[in-house]
Amino acid sequence: MPDHRRALAHLKDAFPNAKITEGTFRVYLDHLDDLPQEGVEKAAYRIVDTQDWFPTIRQIREAVIEETLALPSEVEALAQVEAGGRLHIVVGNALAMIGGKYAWRTAEEPTVLRGQFLKLYRQERERVIQEAMIGRFALNPAPAADDGILLPHGR
Repeated sequence: MPDHRRALAHLKDAFPNAKITEGTFRVYLDHLDDLPQEGVEKAAYRIVDTQDWFPTIRQIREAVIEETLALPSEVEALAQVEAGGRLHIVVGNALAMIGGKYAWRTAEEPTVLRGQFLKLYRQERERVIQEAMIGRFALNPAPAADDGILLPHGR
């Protein structure tokens, strides 16, 4: 079982105004025990750099999931599609939902298609995060999809 005490102590030290009791500390440890230690430590450091307040359990879990699954931001997802190379599997799923690479290349209204893609990518990304949050699939790095038709577990 991973030991997340060091990562939580780092967060506690970085946010000294947070009132973290021993009981709160134990609740955090209990709810993070299924996550990899390295992922929680990386998330803790990133949170210190990007947030103003002590994170919730959910924020820590989401940060670990996003890092572990290497989920691209919306801008990165759009750049992957426009580059025409390998796609993260979640990017490939969203692209498949709008008709795949052919639809992307031949769209009469590319701006509208980009907007639809970003909306679908946002939804698909959130779905993957939620499924990982409730343990529907293991936190293993996601493979890339060559043609945008690979679907994650559960689809």
